[in-house]
Amino acid sequence: MILAFGGGVVGDFAGFIASTYLRGIRFVQIPTTLLACVDSSVGGKVAVNADFGKNMIGSFYQPEFVFAPLFVLSTLPDREWRCGQAEIIKHSLLSGGEYWEKVKKHSFKDLNVNSTVLPYLIAESVRFKANVVSNDEKETGLRKILNLGHTTAHAIESVTRYKKYSHGEAVAIGLVTALLISEQKSGLDPITIRDTIETLKNYKLPFQVKLKSKELAKHMLHDKKNLGGSIRFVLLEKPGFPVFDVPVESRDIILTIRKQKGL
Repeated sequence: MILAFGGGVVGDFAGFIASTYLRGIRFVQIPTTLLACVDSSVGGKVAVNADFGKNMIGSFYQPEFVFAPLFVLSTLPDREWRCGQAEIIKHSLLSGGEYWEKVKKHSFKDLNVNSTVLPYLIAESVRFKANVVSNDEKETGLRKILNLGHTTAHAIESVTRYKKYSHGEAVAIGLVTALLISEQKSGLDPITIRDTIETLKNYKLPFQVKLKSKELAKHMLHDKKNLGGSIRFVLLEKPGFPVFDVPVESRDIILTIRKQKGL
């Protein structure tokens, strides 16, 4: 048995080795970062990066169980806290309702190991993601909604070779890109975009793109979520009502990113 004690990279790598060694051995996820607690340790996606993209070599392989010792989060630097908070914000937008309202009411300073709200937000994220995965483990449909913000995020990480932005920071920026496109494509209320940007600010997360729009759009063409050669986005009609596999033209992406630079 392999014990994956660490953050998302450790969990993904250990899970990938477990899925391939002797055609599969048991492993346990013990996440030690907020991001791993609420996202990568749940769902069974295991993978490693390649020069041509993030998580391009991998499989679906479920751990025996996940044990999240929250006390170890006290050792995390602020940037690692922000990474996990970005995924919490993403999950709350997808879930909508009370969860989204709760996330909007809080800020970066409210989430620490002594906080009473932290266990609630982690539990809600895990509950939401687990429910989605249980209905679509291999990502043939519903599970695709969990990629909200990730089309832009993975392009940002690829362009900067995973050095300038953390995953959570890239996701935060990607959420705004997706919501701006949602306004045009699925009728998202501008108030939700405003609320999301304010929430990202409160959690000390970036929301503007500071990279070349054409270069990002070019990298999106290689995203593994694409279908039929077209770039596919997860968009929102409103909080709690995501839509997936929405084709978006490169020209529209470039214009949106340019708009996002000026927010």
